Amino acid sequence: HYAIIALILIMGNRPVATRMFYTSHLPTWLSARQPLSLMHRSYIMLEAFVMRRVRKVVALNEPMRANILAVGRVKPENTVISRIGVDTELFRPDITLDNIKGRYGLGKGINILFVGRIAEFKGVEYLIRAASIIINEHNYKQARFLLVGPFKGFGMNESTPDAYVNRVLQLVKDNK
Repeated sequence: HYAIIALILIMGNRPVATRMFYTSHLPTWLSARQPLSLMHRSYIMLEAFVMRRVRKVVALNEPMRANILAVGRVKPENTVISRIGVDTELFRPDITLDNIKGRYGLGKGINILFVGRIAEFKGVEYLIRAASIIINEHNYKQARFLLVGPFKGFGMNESTPDAYVNRVLQLVKDNK
């Protein structure tokens, strides 16, 4: 997950690298062929350096893998794709949709759910703006937009939301 820790591991103990799998969750890989800031480009290059030295690189999707191959110059045979998601064959809770709607007071209508960290690269503000257009401008009052996710993690602190989180919260208040 963290390129600097992986770098320390592989440089300090090279035999570890031959057994190591490295997964990148960095969304910048999806735009790695586009112009990037110096900070993002540096992190891409650091991750690429690590990726070329480990046994396998795990990409989260095909576009990320394509950029890891092209920009990171990682050998195709050293990459695998492991998609993020839920195995619905394995995870099948015994709960009905009506039970969930009743428990959370969702009632009738359409519910649009966002589940994820409230972070700028996830584009939550666009969902809020779309919700306002659907509900307020198109008068589709039976639609409900639900945001589920933390404000903290990856450099964010729950007690002091960053500017993006504050902007998202203000959009929600302004568009009720």
